[in-house]
Amino acid sequence: MLRKILCTGQFRPFIVVAITTGLLWLNPLLNPPSSVSFDVFPLQKCLWGGLLNNRLGAGIIALILTIILAVGYYLILRAKKFVPYRSTITPFLFIVIISHNPNLCTIHPLTLPLLCLFLSLLFALSFSPSEPNFQKSFWAGFFTGLASLFYPPAIFFLFYLWIIVLLYSSSRGRDFLLVLLGFLSPLALIFEFMFLLDYPVLEFIQSVVVFYDLPVISASISWLEWMFILIFTITILYIFFVYMSRLLQKPIQFRRTSWILAWFLFFSVISSVFSGSVFIYHLTLVILPLTAFASAYFSEPLGTWRSDMTLCLLFLIALLQNLQIIK
Repeated sequence: MLRKILCTGQFRPFIVVAITTGLLWLNPLLNPPSSVSFDVFPLQKCLWGGLLNNRLGAGIIALILTIILAVGYYLILRAKKFVPYRSTITPFLFIVIISHNPNLCTIHPLTLPLLCLFLSLLFALSFSPSEPNFQKSFWAGFFTGLASLFYPPAIFFLFYLWIIVLLYSSSRGRDFLLVLLGFLSPLALIFEFMFLLDYPVLEFIQSVVVFYDLPVISASISWLEWMFILIFTITILYIFFVYMSRLLQKPIQFRRTSWILAWFLFFSVISSVFSGSVFIYHLTLVILPLTAFASAYFSEPLGTWRSDMTLCLLFLIALLQNLQIIK
C-alpha cells in the first residue's frame, strides 16, 4: 500500500514524504541531541562557528540540507530515467535512512562532506562519452577536494573520479588531469588563506595525517539501531545482486548509471576503513548509491507485499528511535 501511494498520483506522494519528514524530525528539533565534537575537524569547526553550540539552529540547518539533498537526488535519478517519473520512493527512502537516528538529525562531521560528494557525483553522472567533459571533470575534482578538506578519508574519491573518467569520458587524458587540477584547487586556496591569516599550516596537515585510524564502533548503539542496520543491509544486498545480475537486460543509460553508483559505493566502503571514531556517521556516504538501487527496485510495477513491509518497517524503526519511545 505504501509503495503504491509513493508511486502514483500527482501531489499525494509528496504529501506523504512531507508528513514522513515532519514525523521523523519533530522530536529531534524539539529535543535536540547533544552536539558532536569537531575537535579533529578544525576547518569545519571554524566554518560552523557558534552554530555548533546552538542545538536548534544546527537541527534546522541539517533538516534544510537533508531536504535539498533528497529532492535534488530525486530529480537527478528521474532525469537519468533510473527511477519512474512519478515515483517519490527516492526522497522517502533518503530521508528515512539519513534521519533514522536522532544523532543524525543535526550537524555532524559528514554533513558538509556528504554535500560536496553529492555534487561531485552529480558531475560524474553527467559525464558524456561523446562530448567534452572539461568543466564537469574540473568541478567533480573540485568538490571532491573540498570534501577532503572537511573530511580526510574523502581523498579516496579522487581515485573514484579517475576510474569514471577512464571508463566514461571522451577525453580521458585531459579529463584525468582536470580532475586532479580541480581536486588541488580548494587545497591551494585554503593554504593561501591560512598563510595570509598566519594559521599554522603544518599543524593542519598534521591533524589530517593523524586522523586516519581504524573504525571505532560505539558500544552504546541501541538494539533498534542494530535492527535497522540488519534489515537495511539484508534488503540492500538482495536488491544490489538482483540488479547487477539483470543489468544486461537494462537500457545502456541505466547500466552506465548503475556502474557509476556501484563504484561510488565501493569507495564509500573502502574509505570507511579510515573513518576512525566517526564510523557510524561515515555510513551516510553509502546512502547515495544504496538509495538509488533501492528506489529503482521498489518502484517496479510488480512490487510485492514484501516491498511494502520493508518500507513500513524501516520507517517504523526510524520513527521509534527518533521519538525515543523505546531505548
